[in-house]
Amino acid sequence: MADDTSDTLVISDKRKIVRKFGRAIFSKDATVLISVSNIKVMTASKVIAAVQGALGEDSILSCVPKNGDVYEVSLIDIESARAIVDKELKIDNQPIFVRHLSSKVKVVSFMHLSGLITDEQIESKLKLWRVELLGPIKRRRYENTDVFDGTRFMRVRFPPDVSSLPYSVGFQIESGVEYYSVRHDHQEKVCFSCLSPGHLNAACPDRICRSCNKRGHIQRNCPESVCSTCDTIKKDCVCDPPIIWAIGATNVKNKPQR
Repeated sequence: MADDTSDTLVISDKRKIVRKFGRAIFSKDATVLISVSNIKVMTASKVIAAVQGALGEDSILSCVPKNGDVYEVSLIDIESARAIVDKELKIDNQPIFVRHLSSKVKVVSFMHLSGLITDEQIESKLKLWRVELLGPIKRRRYENTDVFDGTRFMRVRFPPDVSSLPYSVGFQIESGVEYYSVRHDHQEKVCFSCLSPGHLNAACPDRICRSCNKRGHIQRNCPESVCSTCDTIKKDCVCDPPIIWAIGATNVKNKPQR
């Protein structure tokens, strides 16, 4: 009987398979997203070193920088992805957040907020979007200093029907409302009202037009024609008979003043 012990070990160990055949097998289930506080400071080489330190030198296949201070990291197998999600990793003594590619758990950053905006105001925005805060709101510092740059980031969980947050959000301060950027991985353009992709706020099916009381558009974009005399849609117009204005016409009513 042939001794197939070595072959069995090679087949059961995917890392040996990659080394033996010189090819990598990428899988969505073996891919994680790693969020850092500042992608310019926490470079890809530091992320790779942290992953290899936790899982071994042959554990990582690729490390791709994405938008929103996130790296997409493909690992050698599903087991490695599961293992690293459960670990507490740090780079330069700062925690980094690891989650599965399809996870509803994300790290959201509010960019360069005024110091006058409180954490409670951020929590109120998250509650308005039905987004669950999973940990403390943290503040990003300039490199090698204790000075904050205004950016605050936090670990959250999206509800099942929400895939993205708006690109900007307004906060009330003493001088009025100021708008700030919101960033997270896999972000897409969504409606401000319902957070759904595919349409903008002006065409949201939840919006009700003040002119025709129909859903799906705002008054400025109302398709109903409006009477030029009384400023109501023509089906509700009370002007009788219609008034026609002509240059030099006589025996006509004075045009009403608006």
